[in-house]
Amino acid sequence: MSDDEQAIDEDIVASITEVKPRVESIKRLEMEISGCSGVPALKIKTLEGIELVVSVSVNGYRIEECSRQLKMKDFDSLHALLSETSKAYVQKFGTSLEEALLALSEKDG
Repeated sequence: MSDDEQAIDEDIVASITEVKPRVESIKRLEMEISGCSGVPALKIKTLEGIELVVSVSVNGYRIEECSRQLKMKDFDSLHALLSETSKAYVQKFGTSLEEALLALSEKDG
């Protein structure tokens, strides 16, 4: 495994862990893009029911397939991609931040 492949793999694992509580489902897969097979990808279903297939490369995350019409562009993180495509993800992320801050203030209090 090359250094780039290892970095991508580590980023995928960390990203899945980060976003899993704020999406309906997420799973890893491999796909064929432009004749290249084995491209790492994620299949995501948002809380609103939007289904996405997202490829992962050294350039970041890119929506390859979507159940809605969205602009196809690269994102530097899975969080950034979901923040732009899912209002429920943003709301749930905000709630989790509030809960974490409350827990910190209670701990310090």
